[in-house]
Amino acid sequence: MTVAALGPNVESLLAETLELILPLRVERIGAGGSNLTFLVTDAGERRIVVRRPPIGTRLATAHDMRREWDILMAMYVAADSPSSTVGVPVPAPLAWLPVAKTLSDADAYAMAFVEGRVLRSGLDGAALSNNEAERVTSAFVDTLASLHAIDPVAVGLGQLGRADGYIERQLARWMRQFEAARVRELPALVRIHTQLTRTIPKPQRPGAIVHGDYRFENMVLGSDGRVAGVLDWELCTRGEPVADLFWAMQYWGGPDGGYCILDDPPTAGGNFPDQAAVLLAYERVTRLDLCDARWYRAFTAWKQAALVEGVYARRLAGVTAGAPTGPVEAIAARVDRLLEAAGEWLPPSGLNG
Repeated sequence: MTVAALGPNVESLLAETLELILPLRVERIGAGGSNLTFLVTDAGERRIVVRRPPIGTRLATAHDMRREWDILMAMYVAADSPSSTVGVPVPAPLAWLPVAKTLSDADAYAMAFVEGRVLRSGLDGAALSNNEAERVTSAFVDTLASLHAIDPVAVGLGQLGRADGYIERQLARWMRQFEAARVRELPALVRIHTQLTRTIPKPQRPGAIVHGDYRFENMVLGSDGRVAGVLDWELCTRGEPVADLFWAMQYWGGPDGGYCILDDPPTAGGNFPDQAAVLLAYERVTRLDLCDARWYRAFTAWKQAALVEGVYARRLAGVTAGAPTGPVEAIAARVDRLLEAAGEWLPPSGLNG
């Protein structure tokens, strides 16, 4: 891949701003269909990372690179302060790359490359010993708990979003997304939405900072098993930490069963603690009550179903950028499985369990 993938003027701007040695080599990393991540290596083998929105058509309210840059900057400054108690490491922000200077089609930014290991597959997870997997799990939980304990105002993120009504807004937003792109009738999605809306649990730490897509693929692990950097702050906002936790749990597959959104999760090999142990550890560290676990599992599965249904609709319309490959029917089947799981998890009363 050439540096032209970043924009026609990015190479010279990076060389001037960060004193990189030309020519530059560019490699896309990660498999996300939203904001894109590129590894840039200069002629002296110095490595940095550039983030930019997807190329081509973008949603008007999505892919706000300035917002993501501001979050990264605030988290980095807070964690780097000598008096800081914020235990959430992030890559160092290096340069803001506005559209006017890059002569590209979008804003972008550069951040430091964080050395370490990213667990993306079962093979990656299986390479860890049982003790290493335990340490990594503890780091996973502790870092998420630290994020949820941060005072948004204290780190300059008080404007990130409203302090209340997060779950209500999520339910309304994803229902609107489904209605706007409806390509088939899904009575289960509508019915579960109604039941979830009627039985929303009482928030436990409203307005906390939530990552939005916390999982092993979005973090770099150091050689000591600690989290060296949390990545991909695109979906970060103020919300309910318990919802953030259970969104992360849908990526935590293992021998204990339960629905996992990944076909090949890093945690599936039997060397990692199961979900129950992760939840207990989080509960102990944060002292938050997970008594409404079944509701949050149902909410997570329902939200994921609404999201994947949108992918299905775009595939039917011929839009393939960022969408999974393979038969389009498989995407629809995944939605059906998610709704089935949501229906099984949600108790008749909607709460407790």
